[in-house]
Amino acid sequence: MRQTFIATAALGVLAFSGTVMAQGGSDNYIHAGAVGVSPGDACEKAKDNARKRLLDTELRGFSSCDCGPSGWSKNSKYQHRCKVTAYYRPIDQGGVQR
Repeated sequence: MRQTFIATAALGVLAFSGTVMAQGGSDNYIHAGAVGVSPGDACEKAKDNARKRLLDTELRGFSSCDCGPSGWSKNSKYQHRCKVTAYYRPIDQGGVQR
């Protein structure tokens, strides 16, 4: 029983370490935001804005969108504002990661 517990704990530590290493400690990040007619629309626009800013990099992923009310637009539609964090790695001129 004790050996099973130790082995399970060791596997848990290895899995956590692998996850941290897979995410990479050298990822950079930017914040991007957008406004849309729904939270989903604003979130997709924010991700598109981040992609446009990171054209010459290796995009690693996004954080979850943080959305909230923005107010009313000129045509009386309620607006939502979302922000997202994009994680990326720079690529040098030879196409090799730095």
